[in-house]
Amino acid sequence: MSEKMKPEGMERRRHERFPVREGAMVNLRSSANNAHRSELGFMVDISRGGLAFQCVQGEESLGDFDLLEIFGLDGSRVPIGSFRVIYEYETAAPRKDVKMKRCGLEFCRLSGVQTFFLDSFIEAYAIRPGFPAP
Repeated sequence: MSEKMKPEGMERRRHERFPVREGAMVNLRSSANNAHRSELGFMVDISRGGLAFQCVQGEESLGDFDLLEIFGLDGSRVPIGSFRVIYEYETAAPRKDVKMKRCGLEFCRLSGVQTFFLDSFIEAYAIRPGFPAP
């Protein structure tokens, strides 16, 4: 069935996505005009095609960022060259005085080396039913 003909709400992703264990993080940065802005978030799920994360809602839109790095608290790091924001919306927060958002990103044009490190990261952080936690 072609992508355009799939009913609304039907899964359109090409890659299997996995929830991730605690410690998987996302860092978005802006390289424009030495702005040194960043957005740090907790990864929710990941696939070879993209990821979802949650973070404190800042003043800026994710479209203002052009550098993406995913990392784990174990020291693993994967710089992702190009990405596209798929969605960004406000979500429930643990406290009334904090605003949170959930965001989805699609990876674009990964090199062979980036794909290798991404696969290693997924292997280390993905929660797969029926598999013991690392």
